[in-house]
Order: sequence, then C-alpha cells, then structure tokens
Amino acid sequence: YHILFVLTILFIIILFIYFCLFLFYALIILFFLIYICFKAKTHIFYMIYTLFLIQNSKNTIFYFVFVLIVGFSCANMGLTRPYRKEDFQMKKTIVIGCDNAAVSMKNQLKAYMEAAGYTVEDMGCDSPDDPIYYPYVAAKACQAIIDSGYTKEGVLICGTGLGMAMTANKFPGIRAGVCHDSFSGERLKLSNNGNVICFGERVIGVELAKKILGEWLTLEFKDGSSTPKVAAINELEHHNMKAGA
Repeated sequence: YHILFVLTILFIIILFIYFCLFLFYALIILFFLIYICFKAKTHIFYMIYTLFLIQNSKNTIFYFVFVLIVGFSCANMGLTRPYRKEDFQMKKTIVIGCDNAAVSMKNQLKAYMEAAGYTVEDMGCDSPDDPIYYPYVAAKACQAIIDSGYTKEGVLICGTGLGMAMTANKFPGIRAGVCHDSFSGERLKLSNNGNVICFGERVIGVELAKKILGEWLTLEFKDGSSTPKVAAINELEHHNMKAGA
C-alpha cells in the first residue's frame, strides 16, 4: 500500500508538472501573439492565432515554432502590412449622383468606392444625353441620406460642383461642400462635419478626386472646438426653414 500510495503521489506530481509546463508554454505563445498583433500589427498573425487555438495542445512547442517561422518569413517577404483603423470599421453606404456633365467621373468614383468595399447607391444620371437638371439629382440623393437617419453620406458631381452643393444645402441636416484639394476635403469632415462632398468634372481630374474622396471617407468628425460652430449652423438652418415655412 505504501508503494501504491507513493506511485499515486508521483503520478499526480507528474501530471501537475505537465499541466504547469503546458500552461507556461500556452501563456508564452498567447502573450507573444498578442504582442505581434498589437505591436507589429500584421494581419497574418490574426490568422495564425486562430489556427493555433484549434490545434491539439500536445503540439504546443511545434506550433510556437511554426508561428515564429511563418510569421517572420511573411514579414521578410513583404506579405504583411500594418493594419489601418478603417480595416475594422463597418463600411459606410454612399449615395452618388451627377448631371450629364459629370457621368464619366461619377462612374469612375463609384467603381473606386465599390472596390474599396463601400456600398454605393447610384442616383443617376447615367448618360451624357440625359437632360435632367442637377437640382433634381441632388434632391434625390439628399432625401436618401435623410431617410437613412443620416447614416449614409453623399458624393455629388456636376460641371463645377457648385450647383450640387447649393442645392444639397437646401435640405435639413445636409452639410455639403465643394472640395478640389485634400485640405478642403479634410476640413469638410473634421471642421464642418460635412456629409456630402461635391466635385466639378470640368475643374478637377479624376485621380485627384479619388484621392480627396478616399481621404474624406475615412475621416470622422470628433467633438471639439468645431462642435459649437456646427451646432450654430444647425440652429440657423432650423430657424430659417421654420421661418420659410
């Protein structure tokens, strides 16, 4: 009985040591992966971490070495890139519209946004021969934004962008601006909480418009010194529209 008791105690001790070693290795790998994911910030490790979680615990050391080899090999081959905040955000739904002077730019900007993962709702027009006036296209787009509870944003294009912006700003809760340079596009969102950006096909090239649009789409208005100024816009808008009614 003494021998059996001793053997039982030894067996329990061995199991305990084995469990501690397993836990030790598991914690090392876990902290390593967390460090890589949030410091090195590479997508490949999210995949590797997921694979590791479903593997047999008996192969802990093997998968630790696997993570090291694959991860750093991918990094050295340039297969990884730092993650961006927008990679983890829900993509917005964008309403786009134009008149017959800007069909080409509208189609190219629409394709650009769809390729970036945005849902795009096309309000027309679709042909250079379409005689519809730009105010009616702007009205359709702005109403779609209002009906969404202002969760959607808009892109409006005409010859200069000016007519679209003027029309859009007649609608409650719409803050539109013409942006033909990156700084204006940035401030439209960060300073004015603009939810509609306007371009003029006869003024700006498509590639520059893509750059400005791409930057504008990723920006978010934040509470700060501009907040009371935007509130003042809303106050005046409410007052004038009420007076006009």
